[in-house]
Amino acid sequence: ITYLLASTKWEKPHNPSTLKRFASSDSKCAVWDSGLFFASSFMDLAHWRSQAFTAAMVLEAVTKYALAYDLDLIRIGDRKIILTRKALK
Repeated sequence: ITYLLASTKWEKPHNPSTLKRFASSDSKCAVWDSGLFFASSFMDLAHWRSQAFTAAMVLEAVTKYALAYDLDLIRIGDRKIILTRKALK
């Protein structure tokens, strides 16, 4: 989490509707450099990077940290965060 917070970059959103809804008081949003998620094995013919996938992974990591996801004795595969319709309202 310390690394994720330290590597945060603050940029102005590209979409005007995002700027209105989610930007901070200085009109900037947190972003991270997209990582390499897929590369072909034949002479580096293709690379796939995704800023959206990077943001989703950071969100998952920060959420699990906030919930102390790793501090109990339940196996990782047995523990799930369940969202209900009531929780989403």
